[in-house]
Amino acid sequence: MIKYSSSPTSLIARVENIKTKERFSVSTARNPYGVYETAVFRAPNQLIATLNAFTGKAIFVVNSSTLQQAKQSHIRTAELFEQLNPKDMIRKYKIEGRKGAQLFITREDKESNKK
Repeated sequence: MIKYSSSPTSLIARVENIKTKERFSVSTARNPYGVYETAVFRAPNQLIATLNAFTGKAIFVVNSSTLQQAKQSHIRTAELFEQLNPKDMIRKYKIEGRKGAQLFITREDKESNKK
């Protein structure tokens, strides 16, 4: 289950994984360098989610250069953490780093990178 909310400066989703029932908080905001960051935090409850966000304990991060890409990444990240095994995604992300974020690259992006 996903519950979306937003503020003028960020997007937030509370996600419960369908299979494991683990809870996550997906947050997207623009950092001081102008890059949009979509970060996932473990969130068994609201207090832990807030503490993890303030201490920078993100378990998954995707960067986007535009607001439109950030919104798409935010929704896609929330959907993936709702439907797939979170441990597998986190492990793949840690091993492959930015390559693990290829889940978010669209076919158009791949074609434009080839040119």
